[in-house]
Amino acid sequence: MIRLMKADFYRLSRTIGVYITLLVVVGFGILNTIFEAVASVGIEVDGGSGLDLVWNLPYLMQNTVTSTPLLNYCFISIFVILIGYEFSLKTYKNSLTSGTSRMTFVLAKYVTELLVLILATFIFFMAVLMAGIVKYGLADVNLFSIFSDMFLFSLVMGLMVSVLFSLATLILILTQSSVIAAVFIVIYPLILQIIGLVSKWENIKYFDLFGFPQMIGLNQLTLSESLPYLLVGLIIILLSLVGSAFVIKHKEL
Repeated sequence: MIRLMKADFYRLSRTIGVYITLLVVVGFGILNTIFEAVASVGIEVDGGSGLDLVWNLPYLMQNTVTSTPLLNYCFISIFVILIGYEFSLKTYKNSLTSGTSRMTFVLAKYVTELLVLILATFIFFMAVLMAGIVKYGLADVNLFSIFSDMFLFSLVMGLMVSVLFSLATLILILTQSSVIAAVFIVIYPLILQIIGLVSKWENIKYFDLFGFPQMIGLNQLTLSESLPYLLVGLIIILLSLVGSAFVIKHKEL
């Protein structure tokens, strides 16, 4: 598995699309700071808009959390580069014919994807932080607390996006189409909105992979309230990985 991950990281480091994506992420973070933007994607995230408060660095970092779901659309390029190309061009067969098990292959892809997502999210927050320091200064700022929050949120955000991408990977393997998988990522929040409106099912909120990280970042959930979200996410990841390995196993090599 380590060998596969090293190969993926090497390929990513040589792909210009990854650097373009990171530039977009950094640019989005800087613009978010300049315009003091607040955006939200998901079923529902309670909280004020912040329009009546004075913006400073800590407040900027906290409210930047509400804009992070938009990063998911930037990260689609990483999904396509890391996984989409291999299945669309069927080059994944090279790894499987060399003796790698299907589950090991799928797991290596997932772990690589998770690490890249966490890193990219942290880079976004670093861009916001640097721009925020320039704009607001460091007066009465606890940088240790800010960095701790950035690290925690990057982990949560990376994990939740990886849940969505694991589902998209299963769809990609089933359809052999990066376009269909990418469209699924884009419309996932809309699908949840429709299901929620039609079914009135209260527990649909636990599938809100965009809203949960926002609520964590805004300190709107206790640990016990967060557990169902995490449990649902882990179950989806497990089922998606097993399902992906199963589908690959039954495809003709």
